[in-house]
Amino acid sequence: GTTARVWLPGAAQAVPPPRVLPTAIEPPRLRVLVIDDDVRVLRVTARMLHECDVALADGYQAAVERLCVAREAYDVVLCDLMMPGISGIGLAEEVLRRDPALRERMVFMTGGAVTPSSESFLARGDVICVTKPLDMRNLLRLLGEARNRGPVARP
Repeated sequence: GTTARVWLPGAAQAVPPPRVLPTAIEPPRLRVLVIDDDVRVLRVTARMLHECDVALADGYQAAVERLCVAREAYDVVLCDLMMPGISGIGLAEEVLRRDPALRERMVFMTGGAVTPSSESFLARGDVICVTKPLDMRNLLRLLGEARNRGPVARP
């Protein structure tokens, strides 16, 4: 049998323990309520926003139910501007009465058909609007901008 001995010189200074970096805390996923009267648009938009927590409302009444009755909290609301019955503008007015901070975080989408009242609404400086068909990169950027416009209540 062979015997081996190794002598190492002592360190002149104590070696500090390796620095443990804190684990990165992922930001919460963006919570988005998508409102549109066309179920196909709802489904496609939900798939586009797969990185977000998405809830869907198929029109004004379903949106009011989620936002005002159930008081569900969302970071951003993405709402179709032109819907049968009460439009996105009517919903914006309702949200403004009940939750002004949420109204600041609404993004409207339009397919291009506008009425004089919707044209006037879109001309305001505080309205964020995106046109259909939706471009995912632009949509995510606009949703992020809207999210930063006001305080968000966490459930």
